[in-house]
Amino acid sequence: MRYVVLSFLVLFFAACSSTGAYRPIGGFENDVFEKRADKSLTPREVRLKPEQHLDSLVAWVGEVEKIDFEIAAQPQVARVLARYNGVDWSSGYDFGNDSFPETRPAKEFFQVALEITGPDTLEHYKKIQRGDRVVAYGYPREIFHGIVGLYPLVYFRPLGFVPGE
Repeated sequence: MRYVVLSFLVLFFAACSSTGAYRPIGGFENDVFEKRADKSLTPREVRLKPEQHLDSLVAWVGEVEKIDFEIAAQPQVARVLARYNGVDWSSGYDFGNDSFPETRPAKEFFQVALEITGPDTLEHYKKIQRGDRVVAYGYPREIFHGIVGLYPLVYFRPLGFVPGE
């Protein structure tokens, strides 16, 4: 699964414009939302009762606050800190046409680590900027200084990029 995620990351960063509205794309992404992800959990709820959510797959949308590169670490990673935007998943979304309406929760944050597998992925990750909107699916298994980490990360993409467009 790790290589599937990494392969997809390389593909989408090659043509990425990460400022558009969130539009789930077919196949895997629809499957995660419809069948697997717990769409009710927020970072705040995870922080309040972390032991209850260790095995919960979440799908969160956020705005990049910062990105740090840990080049000396093994494995090398890009850590993306995002402000959770919240999404009203119960709004009757049609996967083919519309975007999800966002809610505006209090400041909540989540973080992901993107593995850097070589110079090309590093250059792609450097395209992520503060203010870019992203979607991430993962397991909220770490909390550090009030920030929920999605580790392991299952899926990540900047919004506005849809493969094949």
